[in-house]
Amino acid sequence: MVVLLECVISYGKGMCGAFLAGMAMPETGMHQIDGFLGKIMTTMYVTYPGKSDAWFDRDYYVAHHMPLVMEAWGSIGLKSATAFFPTDTGNGTVAICECQFRDESALQAALASPETPRVLADLKNFTKIEPVLQRGINI
Repeated sequence: MVVLLECVISYGKGMCGAFLAGMAMPETGMHQIDGFLGKIMTTMYVTYPGKSDAWFDRDYYVAHHMPLVMEAWGSIGLKSATAFFPTDTGNGTVAICECQFRDESALQAALASPETPRVLADLKNFTKIEPVLQRGINI
């Protein structure tokens, strides 16, 4: 089972407060995952929804932003970060980043780290699209 939680980043407020505060799991099914959090790999998906003509600099994203993310969060427990560009035409998702963290506590530590504002500040260098965060926990 994978549990996905979603949050939209507000440029005015920086990182979504729910993630920084430690997003609570939904009540439904909590008994199924109690005791597993913090012990299993946790994935965060950062998606960039938009039209095909939305500005998104793929070259900058791959050459600069992805290494910045690894530098900022690698020592905290980010194991890998992978970029996907699922569409070139029409409306939909312009880009997806899959971040694999050692466990839930590593994800929370990364999002609360002093490096996170630097990661968020870099968004303006490759897009104006508001990213959406989704967290998946493999159980």
